[in-house]
Amino acid sequence: MMSCHKHQLTTLHLKENEYLLKKNKVILADKSEIDKANLARYIRQKPNTGYFFGAWKFKLQWKNIWYSEKKNKPRPAVILDTNTIKRSVKQLKIYLQNQGYYNSEVTTSVRRTRIFGKEAWETKKAVVEYTVTTGEAFIIDSTAVDINQASLIGVYKGSLHVSDVQIGQPIEVESLQKERERITEEFKNNGYYDFTDQYIHFEVDTNKGGHKTTVATVVKQPANDNGAHYRYYIRNMYVQTDFDAYALSNDVTDTVEYKPHVYFISKGKSKFKSSPIYKALFIKPEDCYSINKYKTTYKRLVSLQMFGLIDVDFNKVKPANSADVIRDLDVFVRLTPSKKMAISTEVTGTFREGFGANGAISFSNKNPFGGSEIFEFSISGGFENLTAASSEGKIIASNIGPRFALTFPSFLFFNKLNKKLSKNSFPKTTVSTLFNFQKRIDFTRYLSNAYLKYEWNEGKYKKHEIHLLDFSFSFITKDSYILSQLDSLPLSDQFRFQDNISSGVRYKFTYNNQHKPGVKHPMYLIARGSLIGLSSVVAKGLGLEKRNFNEAISLFDVRYSNFFKVDLDYRYYLHFTKENVLVLRAFSGAALVFDELSVVPFGELYFAGGANSVRGWQQRTLGPGIFVDEENFFDKLGEAKFETSAEYRFPVTKIIKGAVFVDAGNVWNFRTADDPTNFSISTFYEQLAVSPGLGLRLDFDFFLFRVDMAYPIKEPHLSGFEQLKGNVPNWNFGIGYPF
Repeated sequence: MMSCHKHQLTTLHLKENEYLLKKNKVILADKSEIDKANLARYIRQKPNTGYFFGAWKFKLQWKNIWYSEKKNKPRPAVILDTNTIKRSVKQLKIYLQNQGYYNSEVTTSVRRTRIFGKEAWETKKAVVEYTVTTGEAFIIDSTAVDINQASLIGVYKGSLHVSDVQIGQPIEVESLQKERERITEEFKNNGYYDFTDQYIHFEVDTNKGGHKTTVATVVKQPANDNGAHYRYYIRNMYVQTDFDAYALSNDVTDTVEYKPHVYFISKGKSKFKSSPIYKALFIKPEDCYSINKYKTTYKRLVSLQMFGLIDVDFNKVKPANSADVIRDLDVFVRLTPSKKMAISTEVTGTFREGFGANGAISFSNKNPFGGSEIFEFSISGGFENLTAASSEGKIIASNIGPRFALTFPSFLFFNKLNKKLSKNSFPKTTVSTLFNFQKRIDFTRYLSNAYLKYEWNEGKYKKHEIHLLDFSFSFITKDSYILSQLDSLPLSDQFRFQDNISSGVRYKFTYNNQHKPGVKHPMYLIARGSLIGLSSVVAKGLGLEKRNFNEAISLFDVRYSNFFKVDLDYRYYLHFTKENVLVLRAFSGAALVFDELSVVPFGELYFAGGANSVRGWQQRTLGPGIFVDEENFFDKLGEAKFETSAEYRFPVTKIIKGAVFVDAGNVWNFRTADDPTNFSISTFYEQLAVSPGLGLRLDFDFFLFRVDMAYPIKEPHLSGFEQLKGNVPNWNFGIGYPF
């Protein structure tokens, strides 16, 4: 290293007085709220990209090995350029001025890097340091307005409470631009169809002293005959549901006036009922023009998933008297139906104790009954090669079954609620039923489920789902191996693996701001709650009898599940750069029975391990609690679960991505204190299994294949990070990110 430090792969082909730009460093000389990352964006010369926070410049090294001057191609290294440094200083000062720092200073220095700090081991690499002294920002201490048209003044003053220009804030160019866009949109939402941001400018007075400024908002008048901005109103609406953009003519032969001044037109009889489409129209006759209503109408039509092309156009209506001012608009909504039927397939691979696969084939039919419904039919299934304790060698665990779903573009049976929901709620109703056959090592069962689901949005980033009716039936075949072993299991575990019926209400809330503008570190939250079963009083009222099973409630001699379940899944994405991300995840959940005679069916229990859980353990093999039984091949399930993960994701190439992660978690039951599976708030953290690992991803934008290797370093039943003799890494294969 000492003899070759001047001839490293990264500095090959550099001339005597040339230096590789290793890094740009921004130093804030005074206290300021300026973000260093934002400042770094305005530095013109960027170093060669590298991995592990830019330390390993593998791409540059690889290109330098194969570079030849004879090919007359530019050298791959970013060579330090002093002229570019000067341009960067100018860009930084302009940015600081735009943030309100008019007296800022930026100085630079170039520092040669040394190995171990030895002057004799000075390299041909350089770090450029930009020292920024922002000074005091100019603050807005007063505002003014210059609008000559009285109708505009009322609209402007009515929206000042959401203004981006407020007294006490720094004078920022970005805020002024946002304010211009806000005012323009406000006028357009109040009927001023022709208004543009070119009519708005700001006058800023910075000569008041004491770093104080006055901002005056000026709205100019148009150069028309009256020198005024006109408010436009909707006259007629024309909705064509069979528009063909490639046809030479779209002449219509059928016109239906669904509501006053709202006409549905088509070439012959329309295949779409008018009601669902009309509900998606937030533009109505006699209303003044509104750009927000236009945007909401477009989004609502897209959410119907019925049309491949959607065009909403406004045409000015010429008045009968040519001397009158044009103030009416006709709206033309042109809709091109998408393909009515479609078939799609999906295949994924799994790995537990052996390779397996899951697949699905789906058929969808849009608008089957003319009301913009979507009918879906799918058959899904898969297999897994597992080790069986009850027989020699491997057996094939499999599952297969159909699913039917019909989705409506509104709330069924709640018409009044449809009207009260906000414009961006996009309500839907789904009626679904499924049947599934499952064969595993320890049991064979038939599972059926049916539900009525309502879902709607709350703004752009929140979503609600509620299952008002959710009914499930699980039947275990009499030849299942587990039935012959029930006597060796605790009574509560015996009940889990028997036939059961459940019905109740489920709720799910989702918050996702990953696509929210201006959010650097987004979050993702899922909260779920289920109330399953009936109380004894209600059960008696419905004629349910208590039979066997320690007097548990049953229906048709089948045990009735009776429990409450809630869980929370939280993820936080810490972006260092666009592709260097630290993702933190925490999951917690619990299922609680109503009384000592109730149990949680195994289909509702939690499990840990696998490609999306604690990756050092195979799926359903971790826990519960500190329970250890090498001969027990049954799935390890629990009534409570806690899990946390941290994963650092970074790019290797454009397609290949890497990850370093650590997972921890376990599942537990709610039992007596001396039960090894019992959950205790004072000891649960000591029973967490821990497994760090490495990951490799192939990212094709539309498809991501993932391989994770994790090593278990702490077993739940061990008190510390003891040596785990005989443990081997666990490999996981998956599609998409684990979280």
